[in-house]
Amino acid sequence: MSLFTKSLFPVFMTASILIGCNKDSKFDLKSDCMEAGPFKKQVSEITGVVAYDSTEQKYAISAAIPGTYDSVDFGYICSETSFDYKTGDKVVFDGKYYEFTRPKPASFAGLTNYYLDIENIALR
Repeated sequence: MSLFTKSLFPVFMTASILIGCNKDSKFDLKSDCMEAGPFKKQVSEITGVVAYDSTEQKYAISAAIPGTYDSVDFGYICSETSFDYKTGDKVVFDGKYYEFTRPKPASFAGLTNYYLDIENIALR
């Protein structure tokens, strides 16, 4: 190992430990969203529509951003259990959005992909 590599190793290990202990880090997410990036925002009582993305093989909730006419948050649901809703269901939910880190094919302008950790959900 070079002297440069040896001197950076302790810094890297310390940073890794500190990041892993962050309350809103990706390590707190359910197992199927471990590749999620940093926490982005908390939402409460948001109305959305359930969708299924066959490319990602995950359910998601599409939610229009209030006060806009063309902005949509598309949250891929993090869930360790079966998801009891079907495509087209209108739901109201609370949850946390995390950065979506996988490459996505082109979609429409105004759509932002996230991982969504649902705290509460109900049919609307």
